[in-house]
Amino acid sequence: MIKNIIKFTLLTTTLSLAMEQSSLYNNVYMPESGIEKQIVETNIPNTINVNILQSKREVAKVVVYVENGRITQNSQDRLQDMLSQKRPNSYLSVVGHSGNLIDVDHQIEIGIWAELWHNIANSNQKTQSDVDEVNNRITTVYNYLTNNGVSTNKIYNINQMDTNPISTEATSEGKALNKRVVVSVYN
Repeated sequence: MIKNIIKFTLLTTTLSLAMEQSSLYNNVYMPESGIEKQIVETNIPNTINVNILQSKREVAKVVVYVENGRITQNSQDRLQDMLSQKRPNSYLSVVGHSGNLIDVDHQIEIGIWAELWHNIANSNQKTQSDVDEVNNRITTVYNYLTNNGVSTNKIYNINQMDTNPISTEATSEGKALNKRVVVSVYN
């Protein structure tokens, strides 16, 4: 009976930590867990402080996909629509993401709770090629924005790697969805 109570308590605590929403702009893996994900440099200097964005309201968001170093046509169309509606005093964030860096076969075998704890234990294991892949997508989107009239002093960029997957890594379609850049407009 006591074992079941302890198990239940651990699972509900883990679930509540996993479900809490964290800020887009911090380096905490899960809020209040104390486990930090290393902030990954994008090699693009941020000329604005993240506090500026946090004091503004997000008014638009576009998910951008990059294939072979080029923004997909669908993503370009959505970006152009967003850019045509932004105000001159708007700020943009460019946030790069990757999928979960766990081996797919292992992920399926260990289940959701074991995966969560595995991620916590291995939260800083990234290869340079993983980092470069995300940074290349961020740079492609950043260059597109600046080439389309967005001032560099209005763009904040960050590489969040695998902190926020939106799909499973068990399929190639899911992996492709996770490899994205999210552009948000703040007023």
